[in-house]
Amino acid sequence: EYAERTGMSASQYAASFAPYSTITVAIGDGEGEGAAGSIYYQTPVTLSGTLADGSPYRRTGTITLRRVNDVDGATPAQLRWHLDGIVWDD
Repeated sequence: EYAERTGMSASQYAASFAPYSTITVAIGDGEGEGAAGSIYYQTPVTLSGTLADGSPYRRTGTITLRRVNDVDGATPAQLRWHLDGIVWDD
């Protein structure tokens, strides 16, 4: 689902991870807020690890999760948290 929102096919999205040999994800403390029937949760994120060529990497940014607020008629899928977006610092 997130691959489609990036404008890439699922195979293109999967291929975008090819340069990485290892990926470690660290999530910090975040903050939630409600708006227009949805709940948003933003938190700092750090990706680090090793590239396929053996060199280390580190990326920081903010990840946003979203779900529909507890409204009548919301489906179980709408009530689950979904990746809404990632904004990288670099």
